[in-house]
Amino acid sequence: MLSQIDLGPAILLRTGHSIVAAPYHRNLVGLRAAIEASEGSEAVLRTVARDRGADYLVLCTLALETRGPDKPQPFATGLARGSRATPDWLEPINNMPSGSALKVWRIRRE
Repeated sequence: MLSQIDLGPAILLRTGHSIVAAPYHRNLVGLRAAIEASEGSEAVLRTVARDRGADYLVLCTLALETRGPDKPQPFATGLARGSRATPDWLEPINNMPSGSALKVWRIRRE
């Protein structure tokens, strides 16, 4: 799963999935990938997901990367907030409990 860094431990604890990153200083490659994915464009997020073999994208709407008016909003932020259309390579998974701050998408393979 590709997610924001702070979600990594909870995903490991509650699911059988592996993660790209968690807040552990020894996983520098995973940390960098997760940061690039959460702060970058759609193309960057898609490339990171493909290169890291992620099957799902998980975002918490309460912990989104924000930018000032002089920098573009990261794609992941717009996607989680609903201000960006879901691209065809992502399939929304709508089984989260009502009121959950988590949003989940299945990553479609090319």
